[in-house]
Amino acid sequence: MTQLYPRICLLLLALLGFQAAQAQIEPAAQYTTLTPAQLMAWTATGPTAVPANISAVPLATRQNALAPQLNPAQSFSAKVNWCPDGMNNFSGYLNEQPQFNLYNFTHWQYVDVLTWFASPIGIPCRPWVETAHRNGVKIIGTVFTDRAGFVALCQKDASGNYLGAQKLVDVANYYGFDGWFFNEESALTATEAGEVINLLKQLQAIKPAGMEIHWYDSMVPSGSVAYQNTLNATNARLLQDGTARVSDAMFTNYFWTGGGTFTTAVATAASLGRSPFDVYTGADIWPGRNPQRLFTNTSWLSDYYTGGSPAQPRTSLAVFAPNMTYNGGQNNFSTNPADYANFYRTEQRLFSGDDLDVTTPDATGWQGFGQYLPVRSVINTLPFDTYFCVGQGQVFANNGAQVRKPWTDMAKQSLLPSWQWAKTGAAPIVASFDFDRAYYGGNSIKLAGSLSGSNAANVKLYQTKLAVTAPPSSTSPTNHRARPAAPRAWPCISATT
Repeated sequence: MTQLYPRICLLLLALLGFQAAQAQIEPAAQYTTLTPAQLMAWTATGPTAVPANISAVPLATRQNALAPQLNPAQSFSAKVNWCPDGMNNFSGYLNEQPQFNLYNFTHWQYVDVLTWFASPIGIPCRPWVETAHRNGVKIIGTVFTDRAGFVALCQKDASGNYLGAQKLVDVANYYGFDGWFFNEESALTATEAGEVINLLKQLQAIKPAGMEIHWYDSMVPSGSVAYQNTLNATNARLLQDGTARVSDAMFTNYFWTGGGTFTTAVATAASLGRSPFDVYTGADIWPGRNPQRLFTNTSWLSDYYTGGSPAQPRTSLAVFAPNMTYNGGQNNFSTNPADYANFYRTEQRLFSGDDLDVTTPDATGWQGFGQYLPVRSVINTLPFDTYFCVGQGQVFANNGAQVRKPWTDMAKQSLLPSWQWAKTGAAPIVASFDFDRAYYGGNSIKLAGSLSGSNAANVKLYQTKLAVTAPPSSTSPTNHRARPAAPRAWPCISATT
């Protein structure tokens, strides 16, 4: 991914920003990043295969058309690619870590694909794949290498088949993740660029159903690196080459302002016979960098929609560096575990807006992704179990018995509330994650405020699509099964008034 200043500065900033987090990466996870040579030599029984990184959690089915959203005008047409920068640096673990303040993500219901952005060949780590799949979200690995690396991937056998294409499919199938993101920011010759395009075409021919191949708007078919910041005639061949599908999606660069980039992308996609939602218009939200920097520039998200209306998205959305909530200067959680409330508040602000309430449009400032993006729920069958566990904590509880220890393990994350938080009513109620009390895992949900006979409040937690043909039977709180019945208090919800 390119930025507006020289890459050497980016690398220096990355090293400085990730220095504290590097120490927690497990030796067991060392082969979740591979060199091109290691990829080309990779086999399922070889020394760089990691059986502990295999995910067996299937991709959950989402409903993408449920009418009673908080904002019924929202559209399910557009998709969202969530691309934290440097995932191997702060999420490169396969087992529970003895550290509370690692990067966490708790809003899977708003995104469709998470790109595990790492280099040279970044393989997603199992805990994140498992939780993503439970939420119906695909995870794709990254191919981000130099000229020599791409040339190596384009080696062919005696029959003219691209060896790198088969290796990429083999690795994704072995570990159970969902495809690859190609980030080619090294200039190639025209001949070499043509080989890369043909490798992508072969991936389309041999990949299993559901696997996705995304291309980043950097190298163009001539081999030059020339960021177009949209889909246009110059880079179109990396998405579609005549009748041949080259990539499933184009992730465009960030040097854009206003609506022109969308007009061009929509027109070009139509000329190729492709959906405009195969174009993920890129937004780099890291502070102080590109025009979409978060909380500083607040109007760019409306450009994705005709007239700013959530009902009329023009392209899909690709969000780069959303880990800015963790190590982008919004709080000190990455270095100070005591600052956890500010981290989770920043994550909430990302989706719920400056007022931290997804039910209320912000009059000014940052509206929040939840103003435009609908919830995609996987809660379609009974029973539905949750402990509200976010996947980290300062205590670990099992059936209410708590042991105090710092820990993080994304694989232990429950299905979390659809909205953080959706509140109605006059009573002043504040909802948050409580890391002092838990029934299972590391936290509960805390509802704090003041109730009276004349004031009431509702906090909507989950959107479900459940067929109930008879009154559901009661269930034991120890199972924490939320059923479509009258509200009841579970041990993993705490309240103060």
